[in-house]
Amino acid sequence: MAFGRDGSELEISVLDMQVRLMERALEHITRMRDLSKAPEIAKKALDEAREISKRLER
Repeated sequence: MAFGRDGSELEISVLDMQVRLMERALEHITRMRDLSKAPEIAKKALDEAREISKRLER
């Protein structure tokens, strides 16, 4: 994939990865009968999304 000079395509790709990560976490939570682990799943998804951004900012 070619990236524009301003990096907008890369930024869109990163945001897309983060959105998919969050969607998977939310889908998992909605299928759960016992929601006691929902905060843990949400925190893990947020941490992973932040890690994606952090790795690509270097």
